[in-house]
Amino acid sequence: MGDAKKLKKPPPLLPLSMEKQKQPSDQMDVVSTTKQLTAKLLRPPLPAAVKLACVLAVITAFSIAAGTACALIDSPCDPAKSSLLLPCIELTDAAGAKVIAQEHHQLWVSGLQAAAAVLGLLLPGRSGRAVAFIALAVGVVNLYMVAVVDGIFAAAAPGNLSLKTGNIICIVIFAVLYLMGFLALLLGRDDDDE
Repeated sequence: MGDAKKLKKPPPLLPLSMEKQKQPSDQMDVVSTTKQLTAKLLRPPLPAAVKLACVLAVITAFSIAAGTACALIDSPCDPAKSSLLLPCIELTDAAGAKVIAQEHHQLWVSGLQAAAAVLGLLLPGRSGRAVAFIALAVGVVNLYMVAVVDGIFAAAAPGNLSLKTGNIICIVIFAVLYLMGFLALLLGRDDDDE
């Protein structure tokens, strides 16, 4: 009977953190703490990286889809309503058909991008990370399609510098957002690393 009952060892009088206190003046501890903090700041946790990439993908997908939908609604533009910000550029029949087809494809690709981004938010772990990569890759394809449409309009109006400047600024902004998403996913650490 005495062997069946095991005596519990009493807890230590001082907590473990009090037994071995680190001195702030110790330079090695300060350097190692600084390195750990820098590593945590430079490599955000994976769920935060996936959330950032997916939110960026959703925002860019909806903004590209909204711009494309507005362009399709106002497709045969009226030269009388042309302004500096929204110029009416007359296209040939072939170029107009190419633009309309490309914009319809952009709507489908934007929907696919948004769906992949939402799925990336819902899936746990590495599968969510992989789907977030797919959402960003589809976003890059969507951005290429925007550049093709902008190139058709720029070729139709070679003297319109405001159109070219606006298109370049929009493409650079979207490219920077996608680059931020890719970097967040690549530099994000797994929860197991700690």
